Parts: sequence; C-alpha cells; structure tokens
Amino acid sequence: MSLNPFKWLKRAETIDAIIWDKNATEARRCKLSLTGEIARDIKTDRTYNRAACTPIPLREGSAFSNVSQVYHFDEETGAGIRFEKGNDLITLRTNPDTLHQVLDTTLLAQLFGVEPSFKMILMGFVIGFLLAGTVFGLFG
Repeated sequence: MSLNPFKWLKRAETIDAIIWDKNATEARRCKLSLTGEIARDIKTDRTYNRAACTPIPLREGSAFSNVSQVYHFDEETGAGIRFEKGNDLITLRTNPDTLHQVLDTTLLAQLFGVEPSFKMILMGFVIGFLLAGTVFGLFG
C-alpha cells in the first residue's frame, strides 16, 4: 500500500448532490468526490453514503438539454434521502440502519484487502528471528 495522494484522486469521480438540513427547509447544491460508495465534501470535510440512494435527474438550462443525475443527502446523518409521495405532500426519509451495515462491510473489506509488501514480510521475519533469538538464545 502506497501513501501516494494522487492515487486516491484518480479513483474518485465527481457527482452532483443536494444536501438537506435537519428540518428539510434549506438545501445547498454542491459537487462531491465519490470513492466507492462514500462521497466526500472536501470544503466542509463531511462524508456521505451513497448506498440505497437513487439519483434524481435534474434538467438545467434554457432548452432543458442538460440533464444531470443529482443525489440527495441528509446533512445530519450523511445518509441518502428517499422521497415518498403521500396524498398531499412529499416526505423525506432516510434509512440509517442500511448506512451502518454498508459502512461495516466496507470497512471489513478494506481491512482484509490489505496486502503486505515484500519489505513488510522481510521486516516481520527479521523481528521474529531476533525475538526468538532473545528468548531461546541466539546460537545456543
């Protein structure tokens, strides 16, 4: 695993998003950097989860020729928002349980996906050999 920051910048793609506040009275539009299922807002240093979030197409421009897919997120929890239509109003709902399940599986996959380099294996062998030498005697 290398610590090259340009490696992470290449993987990330940009998505359009609308962030809703706690009471769903205000929304702000921004662009987020998406890596896997995690979207990051670099300006405010917040993360949002795209799992179980359906983008809504938004038409822009005078001729409505530009159609972009926009994701909607809750500012407080970072979960994706579902729009549910009732008889006379639309409600915004999130599902934080899905959010936690996806985050747990993503973190476990990242944990077990770490591959040691040759230097790490060699260093572990040398440390193990020296530790065994101090416990059992180096040549005796």
